[in-house]
Order: sequence, then structure tokens, then C-alpha cells
Amino acid sequence: MPSPPAAAPRPKKQEQEPASTEVVEAAPGVLRMQLPISMPGLGHVNMYGLTDDRGIAVVDPGLPGPQSWSALKSRLKSAGYRLKDVHTVFVTHSHPDHFGGAGRIASISGARVVTHASFTTWSLSRRDRQRSEHLPA
Repeated sequence: MPSPPAAAPRPKKQEQEPASTEVVEAAPGVLRMQLPISMPGLGHVNMYGLTDDRGIAVVDPGLPGPQSWSALKSRLKSAGYRLKDVHTVFVTHSHPDHFGGAGRIASISGARVVTHASFTTWSLSRRDRQRSEHLPA
């Protein structure tokens, strides 16, 4: 009996690819910036920038480590923004690759942090947790 044909290797999922340094305008006023992460099966996390007349709000600002932090600052600079231009940080959920940079951004820029009402983390200082706004449950 002949052996079954070997299965073709599966293509990598988009999130498994290494982080691109390119800042992409996904829609008018919406920037996609990929931040590197070193978690099993993942190569990057997408951070989004929402631009407005006050500066920029960021969504899911990556892991708290130095590699992600350096990339975050570099991507903002490539898009024409500084950390001090960040007025709001939105955290979509409690995975560390989505909230890790939130507290650090808030402490540098004074940005407000917006999370779900039941979200809490060691990543945010007590002061930043008290200043955070929560979306209704």
C-alpha cells in the first residue's frame, strides 16, 4: 500500500511573522504599528494609533520589556509623534502583549488609560490604576 502524500506545510499566520518596522495607515487616521514579542507562536503584536487634533491615542501598546518599548518609541517617531503626544491608551484585554506599555506611557505622557471595568494589572502603578477610566461591563 502506498504511503499517503505528505501534507504541505501550513503557511505562517500573520501574527507569527516578525514585526515589521513599517507604519501602515490602515484607514484614514488609523495607523498600524507592529511591535516585536517573544512569546511562543507569536512574532509581533499590532498596536494601533488613532490620530486626532490632540495628538494620538494608542491601542494595545505591547509588552513591558525593552525590545517592545524601543520599537514602540521608534514606530511613534516614524509616524511623526513623540511619547508626550499620546493622550489616551486603550487596552482591549488583559494579555501582557496588549497592556504591557500602558503604565509606562501614562507615567511619561500623562495619558489616560482606558480599560474594561474588571481589568487590573501589575503593569500599572497604583496612581495610574486610580487614574484609569473603565468601559462599562
